[in-house]
Amino acid sequence: MNRRELLKACGMGVAASFVPQFLVHASEIAFPKSLLTKEDGSPLRSKDIQVKTEYQFPYPYKSTPCFLIDMGAPLKQAELSEENGSKYKWLGGSGPHQSVVAFLAICPHQLQYPNKNFSMINFNPKHSDVAEGPGMITCCAHNSVYDPTKGGKVMKGPATNPLTAVKLEYNAAKDEYWAVALYGHDLVADFFKAYKRDLKKEYGRSGYKEMSSDKTAVVLGKSVSAMKNLC
Repeated sequence: MNRRELLKACGMGVAASFVPQFLVHASEIAFPKSLLTKEDGSPLRSKDIQVKTEYQFPYPYKSTPCFLIDMGAPLKQAELSEENGSKYKWLGGSGPHQSVVAFLAICPHQLQYPNKNFSMINFNPKHSDVAEGPGMITCCAHNSVYDPTKGGKVMKGPATNPLTAVKLEYNAAKDEYWAVALYGHDLVADFFKAYKRDLKKEYGRSGYKEMSSDKTAVVLGKSVSAMKNLC
């Protein structure tokens, strides 16, 4: 899938006909900024994010779930590679301690994601039989393992592409977090194509392609609030 196809898919059926713009490096696509909030609509503060706990929020579309995790330690930038050989720089952690990270909660292998009933892809803070250790994001569908401290790098296949990262802007003066872009592996258009029928049922005929608003609510992830981890 190429970026021209992604741009075309992103531009179709989107409210306000927003067209993403590439910034900084070829793998980054900017979207309208969205303030991370609590469920009551008030801004999410650093104290609200428990360390090594999986949270989820929709961005940049109402149907594209993302992980938010405070890994508890400063995280430096890292260079990552995609299956096609292209490289990009992961920007590291955000927040007052450079420890907060965000990724699309969609497995790049075969696009598993948290649906309304359960999730095959989860963050495992203490231990994962699949990952053979703690602190990894694992996909139970085919046992791929990703390291959130290294930009979603693939630690164990069959996946060959890292998790798609969400760029966060942190306003230290206000202690606010803003989602502003996606970067890394392009998979949104493929995700829409693969789950079109399911997404239409959940979000409406064109609702699944609607952008998140200028605020997006952060909630506990399904693996924390609704189910036992599957792997």
